[in-house]
Amino acid sequence: MKEKIKYILQNIFGFKNYLKVFSIFKIYTLKWDSRENDFFKFLEMLPESGLVVDAGANIGIMTYYLSKKMKKGKVISFEPMPDNFETLQFIVDFFKLKNVELYPFAIGNENKDIEMVMPVLGNVKQQGLTHVAELNDDTGVNHRAKMIRMADFDPIRNAEFVGMKMDIENYEYYALKGTEEILQKNKTLIYCEVWENEHRDKCFDLMKDLGYKIEVLIKNKLVGKDQIEHDKQNFFFVPM
Repeated sequence: MKEKIKYILQNIFGFKNYLKVFSIFKIYTLKWDSRENDFFKFLEMLPESGLVVDAGANIGIMTYYLSKKMKKGKVISFEPMPDNFETLQFIVDFFKLKNVELYPFAIGNENKDIEMVMPVLGNVKQQGLTHVAELNDDTGVNHRAKMIRMADFDPIRNAEFVGMKMDIENYEYYALKGTEEILQKNKTLIYCEVWENEHRDKCFDLMKDLGYKIEVLIKNKLVGKDQIEHDKQNFFFVPM
């Protein structure tokens, strides 16, 4: 049913207008979505100053909330897919988010061009599942994007990097690997979706080596991921 509604709305509004309407709707209703409790816990833990990165900003929903939290700071949002990026820019302009900088880049462990794909399932474009094409064999809307290492990116490397939300569809290990020098220096709080596969294990090993605890949110309290049974995909990398 959900996909059928998406299909109808994308055809009624057109895809770009659908993204704008959907992003505003989600911004106004996100606080009532219990699936986002982890994200709001991350927001609560952030200071109000310094730099926060939204890696995989998609259509700007989380960027909006990060901007409102960072009253004395700044948000840098990365989104490589053109339709998503256009909506992200729309949200920044619509809500007059003056402390946000946007970059149309993918995040990884190399500085190079890379192929991105937005899957199309049942004639429905899945903007939230956009990913680096080399990891999956999905077909859809393809786009050649620039990928950067955050450790080489001056606006981050030279800032007080206090937090990062990362949701980049199974490419998290490579993005974290390309950020490790500045994570060691800043001890950045990270909120990250990580799928249950070999990339998760590599993420965990990397973050432990960098001096981070790996925790999950249970009943509004952070606990070590190994201290309790859970089916979480959202993890908090907390500097020790």
